[in-house]
Amino acid sequence: MQPSANSSKSHMGRNVAIVVVLLAFFFLVPVFPYTFASASFLGVSAQATGSVSLSYPVFHCGMVVNVQASASFQGFSASQSKTNPGWVCGRNG
Repeated sequence: MQPSANSSKSHMGRNVAIVVVLLAFFFLVPVFPYTFASASFLGVSAQATGSVSLSYPVFHCGMVVNVQASASFQGFSASQSKTNPGWVCGRNG
């Protein structure tokens, strides 16, 4: 018994839908914690972190949210939250 043309079309539509959902997840869902910069000099340490989509570490293009910068020196610390930049392409996000 051979598959009919209708069953192969339905599989193709399902496969295309799966690929579209996976690509949307890869580029648009920020689920990956990421450190943009981290430095320490003469007792001062600073770090910038945020949540990014899986595409950002690979292509430096994707969704970026919850960006926070923090610094500390001899027990004193400061932190600043940046507004959520959203879609960012390039290293200068």
